[in-house]
Amino acid sequence: MPRVTSASGFTLAEVMVAITLVSMLVAGAVGLLTSASQAIESSRTQTTATLLAAQKIEEVRSATVVTVGTREDHLGLDGVQTERARARFIRRWTVAPSWATTSLSSVRVEVFVVGRNRRVAELFGVLPLERLGGS
Repeated sequence: MPRVTSASGFTLAEVMVAITLVSMLVAGAVGLLTSASQAIESSRTQTTATLLAAQKIEEVRSATVVTVGTREDHLGLDGVQTERARARFIRRWTVAPSWATTSLSSVRVEVFVVGRNRRVAELFGVLPLERLGGS
């Protein structure tokens, strides 16, 4: 009586090709996730820095007397003032009489990320000159 055999399943070569293809897809997905994570962190930092600069512009505008000169403070990731060693952002603002008009003064706010030595945000504002105090 002849022997009937049926070959079912995959060969070793087919399994190896499938594993290679799946590995390449997973590696590509991991690369995309890493890039997306870095983009999200960069966007979060940029947004926080811009909000911190806008906040300082509004603080200066709402003050009854503003001191001429440059000041800075150190802020954590949550935007709360902290000691220099624990800071994530450095916010520096300069108030000066405007060179373009005699009735206004200018406010410039810069926000830097600690450790990167680069400015992340910069905003300008104006306020009435009579609110300026001494330096």
